[in-house]
Amino acid sequence: FVNGMYYDPKHMLFIGFTDKETHFNVIEQYYSRIRQKKTFTWSFINRMVDDMFTKQYGGLGRKKVEFYGNDAVCLFKYFVKNDDPQRTYVWLILTLNFICFAMITVSYIYIYTTSAKSSNSLAKSPGNNMIKNRNKKLQRKISMIVGTDFCCWIPFMIFCFLHTLAVIDAILLLGSIYYS
Repeated sequence: FVNGMYYDPKHMLFIGFTDKETHFNVIEQYYSRIRQKKTFTWSFINRMVDDMFTKQYGGLGRKKVEFYGNDAVCLFKYFVKNDDPQRTYVWLILTLNFICFAMITVSYIYIYTTSAKSSNSLAKSPGNNMIKNRNKKLQRKISMIVGTDFCCWIPFMIFCFLHTLAVIDAILLLGSIYYS
């Protein structure tokens, strides 16, 4: 699944990541007779661009940008805009991740409360310090698992949501953090 192309920077016609919309605009200006975007496949775009540049001068160097390589961060393409055709799929995956996170959190809270009740009942009877200490260690581990999961996924989902609404540019923000 190709999302765009990166071209050799010595050709100033295509700069940076070039998607189908940009290709359409350039090809439409060059050929002036193309009007239907629906017929634009990547093989069609490649043929049209190749016809614009002769092989005599070395052709036009380019490489495909696949589904996993659009952004400055090495992630599945979670950062989508409202007009991105993959938006529904991305939000389905994010929703599934959130549901899994919620189920895991509820399950661990249940284990935590059951363990706490067990520790409280054991605290009343003498000689059960080993079991009580083991339950406390289990409670700390559960707190760490849920806490780290929350610290990783919730901010990421907020970034994705704000990026989709165009409140922030998460690609630029996270890319500058990643490469600084």
